Amino acid sequence: MSNRSIQSISSDTNNATLATKPSYIKQRLTFLPFLTLIFVLIAAALINYNYSNRLDIISDDDDLYFSFGMMLLEGKYRGADDGPLYYAFQLLLQLITNDAIKTFYINYIITSTVPFILLYLLLRGRNINIWIAAIITIMFMFSSLNYPVTPKLTHYAIVFLLLGLLAFTYCKDLTHKLSTCCFFVFLAAYARPELYIAFFLLYAVTGYVCLREKKLRYVFLMLSITIICGYFLGTPIGERDRSFWTFKHHFSINYIESNPQLNLSPWNHFNQITTNAFGHKLVSIKDAIITNPVLVFWHIKLNIIHYIKIIPSYFADIIFNNIQFPFRKYVILFFGFLLAIRTDYQKSYENIVLGFRQNLVFIIIFLLMLAPTYISNFFIYPRTHYILYHFFLYMYLFAMLCNCVAFKKISLKRNWLADYAAIGFSILIISLLYISQYKESAQFKPLPSKEFSLMLRNCKLKGKISALGGDAPFSYNRYVGQNWSFNYYDIIRPERFDKCIVDYKVNCVIINDKMNSYFASDSTYKLFLNHPELIGFVLVKKTKTHQVYAKHEGI
Repeated sequence: MSNRSIQSISSDTNNATLATKPSYIKQRLTFLPFLTLIFVLIAAALINYNYSNRLDIISDDDDLYFSFGMMLLEGKYRGADDGPLYYAFQLLLQLITNDAIKTFYINYIITSTVPFILLYLLLRGRNINIWIAAIITIMFMFSSLNYPVTPKLTHYAIVFLLLGLLAFTYCKDLTHKLSTCCFFVFLAAYARPELYIAFFLLYAVTGYVCLREKKLRYVFLMLSITIICGYFLGTPIGERDRSFWTFKHHFSINYIESNPQLNLSPWNHFNQITTNAFGHKLVSIKDAIITNPVLVFWHIKLNIIHYIKIIPSYFADIIFNNIQFPFRKYVILFFGFLLAIRTDYQKSYENIVLGFRQNLVFIIIFLLMLAPTYISNFFIYPRTHYILYHFFLYMYLFAMLCNCVAFKKISLKRNWLADYAAIGFSILIISLLYISQYKESAQFKPLPSKEFSLMLRNCKLKGKISALGGDAPFSYNRYVGQNWSFNYYDIIRPERFDKCIVDYKVNCVIINDKMNSYFASDSTYKLFLNHPELIGFVLVKKTKTHQVYAKHEGI
């Protein structure tokens, strides 16, 4: 019997093998692509199971986009460089739910599952074996690179990139492939502004191919869309230069890690940190490069080193950490040994070379899409949600390599037994993935931020609320009410409690142990605790951990 690759194990990718089977077996196996899609959809449901009892509301960049969306209701438009496609999506969810906590959860569910369903469809569209496609998709979906990662803005942008790659896969000719793909990248740029660079790179390739094929209508159509959107919505890379602020934030992370004695927060005191590092307050990235190119290169070098170090850990997490069972290490070693001795290395190498030749244009297009995200990782900082972009490429390449592995011939009188063995083994792997994820999803975890927000909601304070205190620097106003603003003592660092009340027009004070510790030596704070009525405050809510005081007019 001839050498057989992993791809030939599946009934949908080896017609020659199917032809040797009884017809009733061939018919019974035609449902497998549908079955594996069901497995992926079950995984998507499982990862979100019990989310309201284990996922606390999180404050990050998504809160900003939520607020940008709410500004649209007031006729205020933030501009194209603030991701209008994403904050319009946030607004749509809010209009449907009328509850910011529900909006948070629905956004989380959509962005944690849709990209991986699209990844599975892309793998199948690129002729990856159904079981390889399903297992790798589920492993990736269940990994620490997905559900815990915020902001979900990156997941949202990836949806459009994957739609573009699916369009590239399924469109008939190269001009259709490139122009449709280019359009989806254009949409993604209105969610993540750096992808505007990817759009122009892809547009240049599209223009070249259309010129060669004498189909310039696609070039003019895309150019018209770009000009019209640029005129009415603005361009994603605009004058405000968001990348400069992002650079300052993330440069500060590296700088504080090397200079912990400064005792400053990279997120709250980035201007102070960069001024200390460069000798004056920076006005642009160009200013930083001209002032101290060595320091900027040091920052880039640290980012590249960090990126290289962290990539293997994410691979290990995706491939090995999702399945837990007794004697797991020894079972993996055993199957690794069997794989090593049964692999036909010569045939596998030939398959890999052929696979890369057949997928070369697709991989180049994928890399063009991701080019600006590599710049972000190396020049700004390799944050997890920046790295996430790349793992959709890396997992595609990994799936392609698995698809190309060939095994030495197996002496079986009935070849179809090997197919059923492969199906059974694949279902076993998926079942083990399900079990591990169910144990994780079934947990009930503390939800302090959600409980705190609901507690403040229940205070039912009226009018504009200027609050002092809270558990941490957190965008509670999104979840409590748009009429709330929070002043955190650990950010504003007031010297006297009474002066802070006046300066920030505070009409709500939220006390916890941390706040007691911060103002421990302040006599005006002690006076407030004993006699809040002296400055017009009354106790409106008391729990085991918090006391909420408000002025009479806000009650």
